[in-house]
Amino acid sequence: MDDLERQGGEVEGRRLNPLKTRDKTTLTCMYTNIDSISNKKSELETRIQEFDPDIIGLTEVKPKNVQIGQFTEDEMTIQGYTLFANMEGRGPAIYFKDDIKVFRRNLRSNCESSVWCSIPLRGTDELMVGVMYRSPNGSESLNLDINNTMEEVANLHISHVLLMGDFNYPEILWDTPSLEPGGRESAREFLKSFQNCFFYQHIMEPTHFRGDQRANILDLVMTSEENMVEDLKYGEPVGKSHHCVITWNFKAYVERSSTKTTKYLYDKGNYDKLRAAFGSVDWKEALAGGTVDEMWTLIKGKIDEAVKQHVPTCVNAKDGAGRQRRPQWMNTGVLASIRKKRRPLLDIYSPVREMTTRTISWRVT
Repeated sequence: MDDLERQGGEVEGRRLNPLKTRDKTTLTCMYTNIDSISNKKSELETRIQEFDPDIIGLTEVKPKNVQIGQFTEDEMTIQGYTLFANMEGRGPAIYFKDDIKVFRRNLRSNCESSVWCSIPLRGTDELMVGVMYRSPNGSESLNLDINNTMEEVANLHISHVLLMGDFNYPEILWDTPSLEPGGRESAREFLKSFQNCFFYQHIMEPTHFRGDQRANILDLVMTSEENMVEDLKYGEPVGKSHHCVITWNFKAYVERSSTKTTKYLYDKGNYDKLRAAFGSVDWKEALAGGTVDEMWTLIKGKIDEAVKQHVPTCVNAKDGAGRQRRPQWMNTGVLASIRKKRRPLLDIYSPVREMTTRTISWRVT
């Protein structure tokens, strides 16, 4: 497949064969609205180590009100994964394990709040994966871009489509699906586009919890086929985000390749030069007037820059079927502490979600 074929319009109308049952394997997927990765990356990485996803979708990756140049893709990288991001707005992003063959998709609609990629499957089959974010106060033009992008993807007739994201339409009742009385016109138009695409929406429980506000379904997982999603689960948020972490298995046959990963050899680092690099920074002046997120971004950037200069690396070959190795610091004691920290959140979120689901069912009937 050449670069021209990878443009959205060039594959329009191509007939793709359905996936045969005997070819099905599983892609593990994880999605959440992380509400700034800057101060949650370490906790996100621990969740990744626990679940070991093949595909990770994130929305609102960038900090709020960040200036151009203050936040880059380097701050979003996760070891063992290939990153595809749209740095416009809050930055939707998709991560794929390094052993998955994937390429970026360029669509005619060019929606700034989305990112799209494709994974070649067996024969002419293809899995198109997208992440989209719609602000709660999205403009009319943004709403139209999102709807047009969904319909463009549907009209490509790709054999398999997986779309995840935060669409901020709490007034849509997805088990019907229909609109609450008094729902916005933008929600009505989105629902119409969704139905025109003949997609299936799999999220039926609230994904957003904040204080005394009503719990809502804001985050969605859509596919072009009904039975491709299995074992869908709702987990507690990462850090202080108000959005659940959603995990599921997607049935698809994917050919994996051997990969090479770069690893820092911290035991061979030049720590005298590291200390000198940190000591040469006027931290008081550098951090003056910054927000917490801005200060964190600056400090982390300085650390990353110094580590790249003064800590050697090595390249390890890895079998495509292999699980991501844990960092050395993530021992059994750390994992036990993580589970202990998360236990109160599980106690809070599980009964609230169960109660809210019953409330939604009662209101619809």
